[in-house]
Amino acid sequence: MADEEWDVMRDLHFLFASDEQLHDELVYMCDLLSDSTSDELPDDILAELKVNDAKPNIAGDKKKRRVRVKLTPENTSIGRQKREIYELRHQVDLLKERMVEVSQEVAQHKNTSEWEKIARDEFFEKNKSMRENEKLRAAVHEHATFIDEMKHILRKKPRLMLTTDLSSDAWQSCKLAAHASLRSAAIHAIADRQYARMQSKFIQAGVLNATDDILRANWFPQPDGNVLVEYTYHVPLAAPFHLIGEAIWKHFSSEKTYTEETSDTVEAIDALDDFTLYRTFRRVRVEDGWTVHSNIVYKYHVEEERKVVVWRSVLEDELLPHMARGNVHDESGWIQVTPLTPTTSRITLLLHVTADTVHDSKPSTVDELVETSRIIFDNFSFVQQPDEPGTFPGAPVKTAFKPNEMSFAKRTFVTRAKQMELNLNRVINEVVRKYKVGRISIETKEPNSN
Repeated sequence: MADEEWDVMRDLHFLFASDEQLHDELVYMCDLLSDSTSDELPDDILAELKVNDAKPNIAGDKKKRRVRVKLTPENTSIGRQKREIYELRHQVDLLKERMVEVSQEVAQHKNTSEWEKIARDEFFEKNKSMRENEKLRAAVHEHATFIDEMKHILRKKPRLMLTTDLSSDAWQSCKLAAHASLRSAAIHAIADRQYARMQSKFIQAGVLNATDDILRANWFPQPDGNVLVEYTYHVPLAAPFHLIGEAIWKHFSSEKTYTEETSDTVEAIDALDDFTLYRTFRRVRVEDGWTVHSNIVYKYHVEEERKVVVWRSVLEDELLPHMARGNVHDESGWIQVTPLTPTTSRITLLLHVTADTVHDSKPSTVDELVETSRIIFDNFSFVQQPDEPGTFPGAPVKTAFKPNEMSFAKRTFVTRAKQMELNLNRVINEVVRKYKVGRISIETKEPNSN
């Protein structure tokens, strides 16, 4: 027993009281202070004061009435105590998050198997999601309380109140603010969350560390009545992983448009840095002015043993208010390129698309959405076997198919998705061909994304 190593993290929690107990006591104290900080007097006391004020002041000529300055609730001792307790609550939350991070760091340095590390990562991500949900529930409660207070104020006299910044967490719903600093922070936050979700999504799709080739499409009905369409590519490539990763990001960050530029389309790109960008696309139907939007955040991660590209659709943008009057594309994607040998690699591409539920201004049922997705998959030739081993798939659209039978929005979005597959087929297979004939050196220098 004397030679056994002491696991500090295992015994550390005995030094502290229960987090939940401390949190509940702080919440209770804040509620007491919140209830006791009203600066209004009861109506019966106000009436008595008015009666006393109406009485003649006998010694009015001899003494001047002393005027007592009324302090604002924020400057009273109770107000200061309330602020201190809120600050303590905030510090407790920060310490809890830091303890989780330290636990994760310690776990990463232990000699554990790869799947044990993955299980730990999933456990920490689950706890992180639960904490985020708690914060969201608290924010909902706070906003509901704020609305109740506003109703109370409108029925009485106006008062000055502090309001919370409702746009600071809007990115969690894939929304961008108009303010430049909030906008930039939201874009990075959306992309970073997408990167953090990649491992879980790969596990669910069955492609994490998979050795077999996988090319498939699936359709998953959702509780809200939508259908999630999933495209999975997991194939080997006959070129080093860093060459493939560079070519993919060069394509995504290119100024060239994804689809053929016409008079009814507008596409723009906003590069925040060398590894992060925001691409916007808009198409207007000439007949009635109906608009469809596909605005996506992209981020490139350069790592020692893999290259990663993640992307996520933006569902609302304050700089593009007309998005509320049209169809908005909802898409998530992950690309990972890892080495198999010094001269070969494997690409894993997972694409999630929420199917458009409206066709000719009429909502579609789940069965209709699934059937439409199946028809699109068959006729647009998604996830077909490549013509040559070691290359990326990219079969052409079947000539007998009539895309005009699809809705305007669906036709636009599916065409862009197919174009992405064809573009990746072109840029990846070009790298493979050049590498085979020795026109590309295996040694390249790439900036670090960290």
